[in-house]
Amino acid sequence: MGDTNHAFRIIVVKKTVTPVLHGMEQFLSPEELLSYGSERYSVIATNDQEMEAGEIVHFYRQRGDTSENRIKEFKNGFNLKYLPTSHFKANALYFHIGTLAYNLFILFKQILHSNWQKHTIQTIRYKLYHIAGKVITHARQTILKVNGQFVEILNAIRQKNYEISLE
Repeated sequence: MGDTNHAFRIIVVKKTVTPVLHGMEQFLSPEELLSYGSERYSVIATNDQEMEAGEIVHFYRQRGDTSENRIKEFKNGFNLKYLPTSHFKANALYFHIGTLAYNLFILFKQILHSNWQKHTIQTIRYKLYHIAGKVITHARQTILKVNGQFVEILNAIRQKNYEISLE
């Protein structure tokens, strides 16, 4: 930072962290919570002189969520950390298929209930794709039998898909 001739601002963000189990806050007094608390500092260096400090912190935090976490989900959730061959065209095809799968997954997440939309592909696989069921064909009908708690989830997904198809 000492090697530059350009002006920049440093914004120091102080955060008080209380290492208490979730839900235990209600049983502790404010004084006890403060005694368990510790302060953590982070620093943001910027050359933007026009935005206020709160806006820069908001912008910085937003960028990290939208880019780094999505790249991590893309690489880890769709097995795109490593390319399978040393052939450029084969790797390009593999990467395009992975990108298509990721984009379809993002579209699929939009039709899920709002509390499911924040989950990663691994969590969605565990909660939704690993539902035990049995396909039964009887009297020219194909029926999927699943546990009763999943019927509502699957019906909501089917209904939203139908509504989107009408648009």
